[in-house]
Amino acid sequence: MLMLGQTIFNGIVIGSLYALVALGLVIVFKSTNRINFAYGQMAMFSTFIGYTLLAKFHLPFMLAFIGALVFSALLAVLVRNILRPAKSESSVIVATLALYMIFTAVAGIIWGWDPVSFPQVFTGEPFSVFGIIMRPNDLFNILLTVILMLMLFLFFKFNLNGIAMRALSQNLVTTSLMGASVNKLFTITWAISGILGGVAGILVAPTSFLDTNLMAVFLLKAFTAAVLGGFTSYPGVVIGGLSLGVMEGLVSSYISTDLMDTFAFVLLIIVLLIRPEGILGKRIRMLGKTSSTEESGEFDSSRPGMSMRKKLAFLIVSIALPFVFQGNTYILYFAVLTGIYMILAIGLDFLVGYTGKISLGHAALLAIGAYSSVILTSKVGFPFWLALLSAGIITGLVGLLLGFAALRLSGLYLAIVTLGLGTAVPQILLKWDEVTNGYTGLHAAIPSIGFFIIDTEFEMYFLVLAIVIVTIIVTNNILRSKIGRAFVALRDSEAGAEAMGVQLAKYQILAFVISAFFAGIAGSLYAHVVGFISPADFSIWNSLLFISMLFIGGVASIPGAMLGAAFMTMVPIFFAGSKSISAILFGGALLIIILFFPSGLAGFYKVGLNIGKRLFSRNSIGLKGPAEEEGTNVATRNK
Repeated sequence: MLMLGQTIFNGIVIGSLYALVALGLVIVFKSTNRINFAYGQMAMFSTFIGYTLLAKFHLPFMLAFIGALVFSALLAVLVRNILRPAKSESSVIVATLALYMIFTAVAGIIWGWDPVSFPQVFTGEPFSVFGIIMRPNDLFNILLTVILMLMLFLFFKFNLNGIAMRALSQNLVTTSLMGASVNKLFTITWAISGILGGVAGILVAPTSFLDTNLMAVFLLKAFTAAVLGGFTSYPGVVIGGLSLGVMEGLVSSYISTDLMDTFAFVLLIIVLLIRPEGILGKRIRMLGKTSSTEESGEFDSSRPGMSMRKKLAFLIVSIALPFVFQGNTYILYFAVLTGIYMILAIGLDFLVGYTGKISLGHAALLAIGAYSSVILTSKVGFPFWLALLSAGIITGLVGLLLGFAALRLSGLYLAIVTLGLGTAVPQILLKWDEVTNGYTGLHAAIPSIGFFIIDTEFEMYFLVLAIVIVTIIVTNNILRSKIGRAFVALRDSEAGAEAMGVQLAKYQILAFVISAFFAGIAGSLYAHVVGFISPADFSIWNSLLFISMLFIGGVASIPGAMLGAAFMTMVPIFFAGSKSISAILFGGALLIIILFFPSGLAGFYKVGLNIGKRLFSRNSIGLKGPAEEEGTNVATRNK
């Protein structure tokens, strides 16, 4: 009985922190209908500010605490202003992911990537109450959380700005017509959200080590708490956070500590499938749906995919490249990786570009393909080519399950589920020692087809190139078919597509299956090219890089997906000694493109091509003789 009481108390302590972070997310969501995936990294950054004030400047805890919260509020307001040019909910999601990358990298540059110890608020000895061991820090966390929640209740109940914010969450236009300053209310909303995140970060840091990933896991837990309690209900979010903390504690104490983090993902899936509005929430409009093609551009059904001229140019350059760099295995290795990521990006484009679904967990699908191929070749005895196809099929079946889940979920909820998948799969791979070797990882066999052994980068390059070409041909054929037109109809308007006779369920599931199949093929190739895989190769950070590839290159564009993959793979060559600089460059490029150039690098190419055509046309006119120009002018005057 004492063990149960201790477990519940510990769950309440950690659950109160989940509730704080979830409240910060929900306050912004209710007022602006936007979700901030950079929220955890913002809290991490402000916690590092507090650490600097405490450890470097030796300020009293209260002054450092206030300083960190002021910084956190200002940072949140800055983020709000950065996101203002975003034209849709999906672009907000991707922009906040870019900020996630930037904040992580900048923190790594300033404070380093190694964990540091955060000073304890209280150093007193633990004491016992009815047999339950309590630490002063735990009581402080609970007390401060309760005080903040009470202050929020009073603010929204009696303060004029709080009342206006509640009205704003119900109807923006009506609130504006009543004379309230919407811009001011949005600023207050983001500032409060930032303060809550800053508080949570400073309370969490003493319980573990402070590093750049401090709040990354907490973000997923906060999403789970918000979904469990209801995104539209503040009391529901608090109940969701406390409930999650207690349930995790029970799983850890009575089942397995290894399953504690995975439990949050499983609970998230169950709640979203059964009651997506949560315990106390109400049904909300799903994020991510747009009725225009502002994010992906117009779709020309007469020329989907790549034109013959682009295919020919790609083929010539691709065949020539390995002969130019035949003696440089380093360049060839990255060229092979580029081809693998092109396959992945083209598959991901089926979801994001052609059906409008956001996936934040594609690294998990890559992992499933990689591990499937290695296990089938090394433990089952499959030949490489059969393991390659089997990896695609196995991952496609996982995509089938995601597709069924997507029938009930969309936008924000689907993004959260895929984010959870991307977080949970590496943890499962770590714990499934008897199959995956856990931290030790697996060595992949050298690929061979028949008697031909592919053991050099030069040979591997042509294998990957052949599969890239097949991927392009298959993709072009799909996009030219009825299936491709159905995908685009789904992206532009699900209601309109359904009215035209498109079977929504069938094509949504098919999009997930195709995307996952390509991810599985890419995962198999990745494993055999690299030669060794471990769960660390498939972190959530990789999922962010994959979504970045797509938006930097240009969504709903095969050349765009390929350009994005090339950019994200080859750029680190020039910044091989700095992980932080590469991440800042990726995040910055993604942020600028998603906010101001939604067509990506493919759009830049089209703009440059049009400018070139105009310049060439003008030069052609300038080369006309005097008599010809005179005749043209006379004819013009006669008109």
